[in-house]
Amino acid sequence: MKNFTFLLIALAVCLFCRQQAFTQVKTKIFDNGIPASMSRVSYQKNEVHTPAPANLETLKSSRGESESSAEYKNRFAVPVAVDYDLLQMAKQSAGDGGVIYSLKLVADKALNLSLAFSEFELSPNAVLSIATDRELTDSITAKENNPRNIWATRIYQGNFVYLTLMVPRNEANQNRIKINQVNFGFIPIGGEFYGNPGASAPCNINVLCAQGNGWENERTSVALIVSGGAASCTGTLVMNTCGTNVPYLLTANHCLDANVSNWVFQFQTWSSTCVPNGTYRQDLQFNGCQLRANNAASDFALVQLNQVPQANSGITYSGWDRNANAATSGTSIHHPRGDLMKISTFNQAATAVSWMGGAANHWRVSFDQGIVQHGSSGSALYDQNHRLVGQLHGNQNNVCGSTDNNCWCTTQIPSIGEYGRFDISWAGGGTNATRLSNWLDPNNLGFTTTNTTNISNLASPTGIYKQIAGPDYICNTASYSIQNLPPGFSVAWQVLQGTTVVSSSVTGNTLNLTKTGDGFIEIDAVITNNGGCTTAPSQFASKKLIVGLGAVGGFWLHGQNFDYTATGPGNYYTVCPNEYLWFEPYYGTAGNPASAHIWTFSGSGTLLSSLNGPTISAQAPSALRTGFNITYQYLSACGGWSNIANGGATTMDCAGGEEPYSTRAINSADVKVYPNPSSNNYVLIRLATAVKSGNASLFDVSGRQLLTENFSGLQKALTTSKLAGGTYVLRLILDGQVTTTKVVIQK
Repeated sequence: MKNFTFLLIALAVCLFCRQQAFTQVKTKIFDNGIPASMSRVSYQKNEVHTPAPANLETLKSSRGESESSAEYKNRFAVPVAVDYDLLQMAKQSAGDGGVIYSLKLVADKALNLSLAFSEFELSPNAVLSIATDRELTDSITAKENNPRNIWATRIYQGNFVYLTLMVPRNEANQNRIKINQVNFGFIPIGGEFYGNPGASAPCNINVLCAQGNGWENERTSVALIVSGGAASCTGTLVMNTCGTNVPYLLTANHCLDANVSNWVFQFQTWSSTCVPNGTYRQDLQFNGCQLRANNAASDFALVQLNQVPQANSGITYSGWDRNANAATSGTSIHHPRGDLMKISTFNQAATAVSWMGGAANHWRVSFDQGIVQHGSSGSALYDQNHRLVGQLHGNQNNVCGSTDNNCWCTTQIPSIGEYGRFDISWAGGGTNATRLSNWLDPNNLGFTTTNTTNISNLASPTGIYKQIAGPDYICNTASYSIQNLPPGFSVAWQVLQGTTVVSSSVTGNTLNLTKTGDGFIEIDAVITNNGGCTTAPSQFASKKLIVGLGAVGGFWLHGQNFDYTATGPGNYYTVCPNEYLWFEPYYGTAGNPASAHIWTFSGSGTLLSSLNGPTISAQAPSALRTGFNITYQYLSACGGWSNIANGGATTMDCAGGEEPYSTRAINSADVKVYPNPSSNNYVLIRLATAVKSGNASLFDVSGRQLLTENFSGLQKALTTSKLAGGTYVLRLILDGQVTTTKVVIQK
């Protein structure tokens, strides 16, 4: 099977039609090779080799024995930086109504490999598959897109993978896939294609053996964690007292690295039989998380998955007990050395011990059956009531090397596990970032226990209704708040204004404004999740307001073929003779503030509309260098008339021919700007439809232009590394159409 090549035409086409049914990435394992029935078409592929790092052979010979013997994190690979653009390097071929990109990536001399993507964006109907001869990940779709545009793969056995991207022809230019890291395995992980034997010691016990009977609910909470493609640990989804589907996962503090956003989580990764350690199976993969709380004292880390598991996934959340009672018996469920899920059991009461001195903040258990090893770190300790009471740190007195399986089954028997105590972690270091309590009991309900629960029986988390409540006008005073703000969220307010027209104060989460002048302002709300009962991340909301009489800022001109540079609303324009024109007032940052309108029209040309409507239309004079003047003011809802704006148009020689040009605003739904807010030193602009020409410009709130770039096609990246943090205005002029939006830069 080593030369096995394939293209999952039938499956991929099916996914084109059904991808909305999936939120999890699924990988299938075939002990005897991927069936020939799944290889509909052989295809030509480019092959890219990544040279092995200089220290790979040294690491292989040391077999990772330099790793800490006390803490049970499992380091198995070394990362190598690369710069591979899949769409540029892959072989392209025609598929059924689309384009197929195929590439074989080889990590020379690696025992296993995984990939990290620095740019990852799939179009709505694209399907990416990654495979070896026996492992097939076939459900990677646009649902994996994320604001940071990064992604990472699971670990694949062997030193190569096939990457296949199938894209409908009309979406061929909407995908970005760049690989920036290849991780070279220097010790086995998981065994050969998760077959028999596994990489872990043979005295481990598969979770589907008799010892796992009665623990079926708990095992579906457990995940194999791959950290940065180079190390593995174990984690467990845990309940919150709200009874909502919020994917908090508990693991060990010493498993943390600098970037949890690239962690990969594999659930239901177990052998389908007790013996052998193999046969066909399928697991669920989730990518990325956010660190919520951690503390070294009891060695806990709580992260929140970026993706919420589906109700029909079969995944559960483990119950817990935060009382200070020692378990009299129980189990630990874990992934030693990245192997298939194992279970260890104990029937003697746990004892409270310190870790390397200090407070007795760990539980020590002696296992009667099964063991724990490197890679088991972070796994749950369950008591006799099937409730989580700690997570694995390691064994201070361990004498076995991380890969010395014989030692683990002889010298290190009975196996000892030392677990950071859940009851100690509950209060932790006394802050939200160092304790479990405000995340798992955000409403302070005071529960001391919860029970393991299937996702299908949990309530959907409440999202934020992203709307600022309050009046559109400030005639004297007004107050603003976020509607339906869930418990555990806070709001930070910002007032943007060209001139000082309001004074402000904040009471709790409410913004209070008092009129001090006339004009327009925008208020922004940064809504931060401090540990509520919802999965909603920190969000941003804004509202444009009219203060007092407001102000007229100028005119937009809409017409057939006028000739001028559209840098914003102007007052006077050059137009072609006999051209039909439409003038629209520009009110600055707010919407239409008028309850009544008054226009005047004087000079040459023909007025075609009433002088009392929100806009006027006219026909330009037939003679050259002649024109008309207009004025406009409106009646404010607060009472009183606005300032008077002056404008008009003058004809010019259009004999050379003018191209049709319109400044009517394009649909903002056709324009996507992300990340926004951005902390990545760039913002990416994506359009629903490609444009021939235009430009994109950023202005500060005072109207000063800071950068501008030409724009064509579907997307444009603007580099913001030289800009200070703050709020900016993005203006797009695309094929003669104009739109503006707000961009927030975070530094």
